[in-house]
Amino acid sequence: MPEKSDYAQGLPPTSGTYTIEIQGTGYLVKMRWQTANGDWMEMQYSAVPDGQDHAYEDPNIADTVSMTRIDHNTLDSDAKKGGQVVAYARRILSEDLQTMTVIQSGPLAEGGMFENLSVYNRT
Repeated sequence: MPEKSDYAQGLPPTSGTYTIEIQGTGYLVKMRWQTANGDWMEMQYSAVPDGQDHAYEDPNIADTVSMTRIDHNTLDSDAKKGGQVVAYARRILSEDLQTMTVIQSGPLAEGGMFENLSVYNRT
């Protein structure tokens, strides 16, 4: 829902899907979105919600990913490159299971941090 999203860094997608699937003892996180200029982008990764750093599939983006299940409806993750957090995400599923709010943050090249908020409705 672009109208409910709030981006401090970059432009929010015009549309997209965000899926978290159980995969063995972990989760498969899949994202697909349309950029402001109309291009479609995709990204996915697997992680075990044990709070430990695990190798990330694409070393160009990150060396490791860590995932932690905070409670029944909240899932956190961070990605590290060279031991430094380059991306953090908190996903919060509403009590009625119809809306997921994703808060992403990370360091800015010029210093400081950014925070982007995205809202997804179940279809």
